[in-house]
This record gives sequence, structure tokens and C-alpha cells, in this order.
Amino acid sequence: MPLDAVRRPRRPIHPESLSMNTLSKGIGATMNTLLNDVAEAARCSGCFGAVEVREDLVSCAAADAPEPAFYRLVSEDGRLWVEWVTADRWLSQSIEAELVFTGDDLEDMIDEELVDLGYEGPKLGALSHYRSEDLLYTFRSEVRVDAEGTQDEVVRALTTCLLAYEATFRELGDMAGGDDD
Repeated sequence: MPLDAVRRPRRPIHPESLSMNTLSKGIGATMNTLLNDVAEAARCSGCFGAVEVREDLVSCAAADAPEPAFYRLVSEDGRLWVEWVTADRWLSQSIEAELVFTGDDLEDMIDEELVDLGYEGPKLGALSHYRSEDLLYTFRSEVRVDAEGTQDEVVRALTTCLLAYEATFRELGDMAGGDDD
């Protein structure tokens, strides 16, 4: 069999191969175009409140949260991240408390949502939880996309990651808009 007949396996884009101007030579999309396409797909999903693109991120408002919270796709330092953020300490703590009480693993919950949504891309990076420099309580995972995928495939994969975060977090803590008082 000739070598050119052997199909190379798809490989994920590693963070060091991302740039702020061009996602990859294989995709050929500027980051701005990619973020705008993800924002449009997020709007069309009907799962979010207001959706906007700002500099290097797509910000999607949580539809039913009692306090402002956002699902975001962020291009930062040559990497892509999916995030849930809020400035409200109590909202973040309600999520943390539920996870401690139930013993559920948040990464597993996100992975299950990705499977339910038909995601076939590389596994998300490890989940981080912290308070950011701009004082936002943050849960985030690195997203790696297929270097050989078309722009539509990349947009679909990134949008699916946002939707998996939304499906996971909407049921946690006080995100559904109510509390037990």
C-alpha cells in the first residue's frame, strides 16, 4: 500500500501551536472569525441569555441564574479555555457546597454531558477552580481542538464544550434560580 494512501490519525491542537491570529494552518480561521462563529452558534442554541464577543472571548450569560454568571470561551496565552464565571461569592459557594455534599466529581459530570451532546473531540484539560485577578470565581478547562478539522467542525466542538458546561452548571447550587429558604 502506498504511504500516501495511509490516513494519518487526527491529532489535537496543542496549546503551543495556537496563536491569537490564526488557530492553525489546518483550520485557516482567524481567532476573531472563530469566536464570532461560536457566538452565533451559542445564540442559536437558545441555552443562554445575551451572547457577545469581546476581544479574545465569547461570553454567554447564564439564562436562569439568580445573580450574573457567564459561560465563556476564552483565547488566552495561546490556549483555548471553556469557563463558568461569576463575581458572586455565594453563587460560587452554592456550587462548591453541593459538590462537597453529593461527592460528585465535576470533571466527570462535564465529561458525561460532552458524551450526551455527541462530542468526539479530545478530552478537556484538567478542571481548575480559583478566584481570578479580576475577582471572578472561575471554573475552567482547557479545550483542545482537532488540528485537521474544518472550521465548521471546530466551531461545533467549541460550541459543544460551552453547552456541556451550561448543562452541567445549570443544575448545580443556586444556578437554577432558586434556593431552599
